[in-house]
Amino acid sequence: MILGKARDKRGNPVLLRTPSMKDLHRLVGYMNSLVEENANILLGKKISVKDEKSWLTDIIKRMKQGTYFYIIADVDGEIAGTANFAKGVHRQSHVAGFGVSVNKKFRKLGIGSLLAKEVFKHARRSGVRIITLGVFPRNTVAIKMYRKLGFKKYGLLPHSIRDGRGYTDEILMCRRLC
Repeated sequence: MILGKARDKRGNPVLLRTPSMKDLHRLVGYMNSLVEENANILLGKKISVKDEKSWLTDIIKRMKQGTYFYIIADVDGEIAGTANFAKGVHRQSHVAGFGVSVNKKFRKLGIGSLLAKEVFKHARRSGVRIITLGVFPRNTVAIKMYRKLGFKKYGLLPHSIRDGRGYTDEILMCRRLC
């Protein structure tokens, strides 16, 4: 489903949309390219088409249930980035975890901010009032973007991420939506 159209900082058209099973192979390629470059994401090894198919099937189901939201930034048929939120349950159903990633080729073009703003809009509509995220301390570009988007650091989880060289901390950030 098409959610909106925008332009990146170069003026290229960006289509913001939800995923479908037709995106399976492009999503595998996208995620594996992030793994290959050792991007600041939690996924540490390449994924198979089988595993991604299972994940995508589950995500589409959860989106229909309203507990998850996933969006793709599409530039000329290429996945430029993705973002998501996962709602908490019960007494934390007003809180959601947030994630965003951008293809190396499309970084510093405003794609991450476009994705985040669209995710926030849908989070508000689903009753989310607080968005949380975790970020690698070395990911200074993302931290700067999160601060511009209104996120504030609320904690540090020591040694929470294995990164191939050992353990690294995770900066915890949050933002109110209302």
